[in-house]
Amino acid sequence: MTLFLYHFDFILYYTCNLFFILIYKESLKIMVPPEDIDTQEKKTISFSCKTNRPNATVKWMKAGQEITFSKRIVYRVDKEKHTLTIKDCTLADEGEYTVVAGDDKATNKSDPMASLELPPSVCCTVPPRVELGVNMKSLIVVKAGDNVFLDAEVHGKPLPKVSWKKDGAPLVIAEGMKATQKKHVHLLELYSVTRKETGDYTVLAENLSGSKYATIKVKVDDIEEPRLDIDASYSSNVVVMAGEPFKLEASVTGRPIPSLVWTKEGKELEDTAKIEIKTSDFHTTLISKDSLRRDGGAFTLTASNPGGFAKFTFNVKGRPAPEVKWSREHGESLDKANIDITPSFTTLQIDNVDRFDGGKYLVTVENASGSKTAFVNVRVLDTPGPPQNLIVKEVTRDSVSLVWDAP
Repeated sequence: MTLFLYHFDFILYYTCNLFFILIYKESLKIMVPPEDIDTQEKKTISFSCKTNRPNATVKWMKAGQEITFSKRIVYRVDKEKHTLTIKDCTLADEGEYTVVAGDDKATNKSDPMASLELPPSVCCTVPPRVELGVNMKSLIVVKAGDNVFLDAEVHGKPLPKVSWKKDGAPLVIAEGMKATQKKHVHLLELYSVTRKETGDYTVLAENLSGSKYATIKVKVDDIEEPRLDIDASYSSNVVVMAGEPFKLEASVTGRPIPSLVWTKEGKELEDTAKIEIKTSDFHTTLISKDSLRRDGGAFTLTASNPGGFAKFTFNVKGRPAPEVKWSREHGESLDKANIDITPSFTTLQIDNVDRFDGGKYLVTVENASGSKTAFVNVRVLDTPGPPQNLIVKEVTRDSVSLVWDAP
C-alpha cells in the first residue's frame, strides 16, 4: 500500500510495507464426552465433559430441548471441564441428554459447531420389589403326585433379574420343573411332586439398586392312598350257622396309616360283648359271637387317610339251626332222659336204666329246607325174672335134672 502526503510546495513520498497477521482459532471440540449414568430416585448425579478450549460455552439439552437451570439443575464451568448436576433425581429426569459445544459467537455461521448425542444417559433405578399372593404366604401343603405352581410379582427398574433357590441353594431347572415369566409375574411349576420337593423356595430379584427376595414354603405329604387286602374267600357270601361265631378280617396299607371303621347297613359298629373289633396299624378283625339269624347282613369296612379311602363289603348270611326232636318208636315217655342240643350236635342220656328203657330211639332234625331222622336201638341187660315152666325131668340117686323156659 502507498501513502501520499501533500504539504505546500513540496511533495513527500512515504512508502511503507503492511504486514498482515492472520490468527486462526481452532474449532471447538468435545475432547472427553460424558458417560451414561445409572442412579436411583432422590440421588444426585453429575455429567462432566471436557472441551479443547477453556471457558467455552456449551449447551445442555434433553430430548431436543435446552435445559433450564435451577437450584436443582446446576451447570458449572471450570476451565475445560463442564459439569451438569441434577439433584434429587426423579423418574422424570430419565432420558437422552445432549451436550452441544460451540463458539461464544454462535451467530457466526462460519464458526464450526461440535455436538455429541448420547444414548439415554440418566436412568433412575428403582430397587427390586417382590410381592407374594395371599396363598403363597402360608405353608403350601400338597399330596405326592400333585402339581405345584409357585408365583411372585417382581417390580423394579431396570427390570430385575430373577432366579430361584431351594433351601438356600440355586435351583437347577430339571425335568419335572418349569420356570416362566409373563410381564411382572414369575412362575415356577413343579410336576408330580414327591417328598423330596418339600422345602423353602426363594425367588430372588436383583438389579443395579440391590436385591430382594421372598420365600415360599412347600410341604409334600408322602401320601399313599389306602388299599384293602381281602382274602378271596370273602368275595362270596359268608354263611354262618345260628349260634356259631363268625370272623371278618382284612389287611390295610397306606401312608399315613389309615383309620378303619366298621359299619353295618350304614351304622358304625363298636366293640361290645357280642361284637369284638380288634384293630392294629395294618390289620383289623371283627368277630361276632353266638350269631343269630338277624346278625347277618352287609358289614362294610372303610379305610381312609388324606390320600383317599377304600371300602369293602362283607355279606354275611345266617343258616338257621335245625330243630332237634327226640322220641321213642312207640311214643314212650322220655321223662327220665337228659337231652342236650347244640348248634352242631345233640345227646340223650338216661341214668339208672332198666329193661323198660330198651327199644328204638329216634332223633329228628328239621329246618326250612326239610328234615332228617336217625334211630338208635337200645338193649338193656337187666336182672332176669323167675324161670317159667319149671319141670323136674330126671331124678337119680345123686342128681336131679330140671328144665324151664327162659324168663
